[in-house]
Amino acid sequence: MTNKDYILTIDELPMQIHRVLKDINPSFEISGKDIRKFLISDNLGIHFPVNDFAKEFNLDSEWLIEKIYLELMVEYEKNWHDRVFFRILKDKNKILFEWIKQENK
Repeated sequence: MTNKDYILTIDELPMQIHRVLKDINPSFEISGKDIRKFLISDNLGIHFPVNDFAKEFNLDSEWLIEKIYLELMVEYEKNWHDRVFFRILKDKNKILFEWIKQENK
């Protein structure tokens, strides 16, 4: 693998977040496209400004950040930990999927 072969891409991330949102609130009406328009990719990684997303959909941002973060960390521990090249970080406004530099083997 090269340092560009991330297990979670900006195109896959909306599906993962959508799954988490549907798990925590099955009646919540949202699509992956609704989530994707909030994702920002840069040299650090992929940013999901949950605070902005929560405002758009009239949700409590602190609660939402905690729920999404915890659920994605569970997924990380169960399925991604041995293959991923990013770490999941959060603050009061966003979740960051930070790239981890990998040496080519």
